[in-house]
Amino acid sequence: MPIVGPSAKAVDLQNVKTNLSWSGWKTLSPTSLPPTTEQGVYILRSNQPIGRLRGESDVLYVGITKSHKDGLKNRIENHAIASNAENVHPSSASRYLATDLMQQIGIQVEYSCAVVHGKEDRNIIERDLLKFYREHHIELPPGNACMPEGGYEPLSLRP
Repeated sequence: MPIVGPSAKAVDLQNVKTNLSWSGWKTLSPTSLPPTTEQGVYILRSNQPIGRLRGESDVLYVGITKSHKDGLKNRIENHAIASNAENVHPSSASRYLATDLMQQIGIQVEYSCAVVHGKEDRNIIERDLLKFYREHHIELPPGNACMPEGGYEPLSLRP
């Protein structure tokens, strides 16, 4: 798929998978968590665009839940409390978002999530959202370190 435009915003990623029922955008905070512990996919975005290799975007991270103990409420909570936790792994997306973006730069973070029950379905959705983002910006969102398994394909850099 060729590069299709200068930017991919969080709402653009939601439109990639129109069959999902995305929650509204909520401030990332321990007091503003999704009510569900079900499995799913989520997007974290900033309150201001961030420059990328190509264009700019408000998308900070695309994630999925990976186990039954790790529902949407728990995953969002992990991101929300990372700024106050000393024991979060320093290379984790939570630590990066909390210390580098939220504390040092002052960016406010919001999340939106969608319930997706099947593990393989979650993996495919995450891969598709990250591919869409990468096709626009030639890189992943700042909080995503790598593509999920089977998701890397060389880009056609022609506009």
